[in-house]
Amino acid sequence: MASGRVGGPVFLRRQLAQGVLNDGTKLAYAFGLEVGEYRGLALVEHSGSTGGYRTDISRFPAQHTSVATMCNFSTADPTRFAHAVADAVLDGQFTKPAPALPTRRAATAQQASAAPALTAGQLDAFTGRFYSDELDATYNIARSGAALVLRRARSAPDTLRAVDRSSFRGGGMTLHFSDGAPSPGFTVDAGRARGIEFARLK
Repeated sequence: MASGRVGGPVFLRRQLAQGVLNDGTKLAYAFGLEVGEYRGLALVEHSGSTGGYRTDISRFPAQHTSVATMCNFSTADPTRFAHAVADAVLDGQFTKPAPALPTRRAATAQQASAAPALTAGQLDAFTGRFYSDELDATYNIARSGAALVLRRARSAPDTLRAVDRSSFRGGGMTLHFSDGAPSPGFTVDAGRARGIEFARLK
């Protein structure tokens, strides 16, 4: 990629051409790559995911250094791992300090404090059986204490935690419920799949 030997120099320039909004704001995203910097060094990178897999490739062009991480755990953070490797390999070449990383306990506390406290009655409005024509799948949602539990065929139950008064997150998904009591349905965002519709079954 650095030489343009594969695809040619025109293709390489195209890949690195960052998008620009109508107001002139330049985006970090180019043609399938993110262009930016890490700790003061120019960085070209991209991450990806599918199923329970997570990956990242980080390239520091001026240092001719690339780091690729491949993880088979859905909650892994491959970008952080790649940057941690770069911290060790390129130690002494950075012009900025490493960013502070929140501890797992601090991150959990922050998420808990930001989550709304919903009453049992409010949670009950989101329970029921919901069906998606697109997936030909039924999701069953029930309340368990202060949380919702999602059950799907051939999957272990997932606990859903409120992120706002009509959205819940769990199992790698975010469910956005429609207005109404009980809610007539919801849409699911899961990685690159977004807006998958589920309707309440009578």
